Amino acid sequence: MNASKNSLFIFQSALILAVSLCLLFISNLTWAEALPVPKDRVILTIEGNINQHNVSNTAQFDLKTLEKLPMQTIKTTTRWTNGEQIFQGPSVRNLMQMVQPGGSQIKATALDGYSTPWMTIAELENYGVILAIKKNGNYLRIRDKGPIWMMYPMHSYPGLKTDLSTQYKLIWHLRSLQIR
Repeated sequence: MNASKNSLFIFQSALILAVSLCLLFISNLTWAEALPVPKDRVILTIEGNINQHNVSNTAQFDLKTLEKLPMQTIKTTTRWTNGEQIFQGPSVRNLMQMVQPGGSQIKATALDGYSTPWMTIAELENYGVILAIKKNGNYLRIRDKGPIWMMYPMHSYPGLKTDLSTQYKLIWHLRSLQIR
């Protein structure tokens, strides 16, 4: 009788452990920190096929929220700046982790309505593209191509400097990202 009680106890313990591990695994897959609602002026809206929202069906960010993300630095030259510049901002990769896109393509739109062609999110992540909010330590203002300038690390990939399709993706006055 003791052997059957021990076997039952071991079976129940193993079952409880298995169920607990499954629940823990599932909760880690579906849990994501809620996006904070912007308290100040919204400078970036991400819309379309995203799984995390904070305002209606969009993810909206003010400057303070963007600054809470890990800042990446790109030291590079562009055809619109004189000499090497230091750009800082969150990476597209970190933003995508926050909004959990359901699609694989992205389009960027500026304040004046200019938009990039559809790009793959993987391209932006693989190149380490950032959404620069600072240049040489100063916040980008509208007259400085801000408040956000999508920046590729041109210095790390010399072929990008002469690739016109990449030049068109260095969108300044960035207002929104659309995911599909």
